Amino acid sequence: MLMVRLCSEGITGVLHTTLLFMLAAFFTGCDGNTEPAQPLVGPNLNGAWTGTLTLHTEDGTRTSHIIATINHTGDSVIIHTNGGGTASLMTGTIEPDGSMILTDALDGENWTTHFSKAIVNRVIVADYIQAPVAGELTRLNVLDLRR
Repeated sequence: MLMVRLCSEGITGVLHTTLLFMLAAFFTGCDGNTEPAQPLVGPNLNGAWTGTLTLHTEDGTRTSHIIATINHTGDSVIIHTNGGGTASLMTGTIEPDGSMILTDALDGENWTTHFSKAIVNRVIVADYIQAPVAGELTRLNVLDLRR
């Protein structure tokens, strides 16, 4: 505990002590974290989203309405959806132009911004069901989010 003698140092001691505490708080931040905040790479995707998830299975094509949350820090992106299976948790990175590569936590599949780069109000990521073959139609699973 730091004590200041007011009688001999007067108000100056109190001001010096207060200034030291203020500087310490400024440099450590409110939560004690000394790391500077990372600037966002690409468009700011943080927040709540809604959209659709289209999946191709052996039983056919299924489209579900999705609620999602995106956490975006620096170049890291985490997408949580209420899907409860494929595409319910994806993590990856974003480039300054909005290109993303994400990995699905369920099956390790890579999802990319195949159709268009992410923008502040739209994110579309897709996953090849099978490796593309030249000249053949390739089906993709698609997560299409808007806000």
